[in-house]
Amino acid sequence: MGADTGTARQDRPTVDAAGPLVRPYLLAHEQEERQRERRNALALALYGLDVGPWAIHGHTIGTRAMGMGVAC
Repeated sequence: MGADTGTARQDRPTVDAAGPLVRPYLLAHEQEERQRERRNALALALYGLDVGPWAIHGHTIGTRAMGMGVAC
């Protein structure tokens, strides 16, 4: 009855599949949070405070400050 479009049901993306079907507004909050963290890190860097990241590509970078005080 219906014409075959050449796309099998199993080839169609599902609702659970990760892919381009995610609406941009669903990711906007996470992107804004990452941007806010980057800006805060830059603002603290002006005062000599390093907030990380402590591991880049699996390699430990720098040293973490112990306690609430800042080492001079």
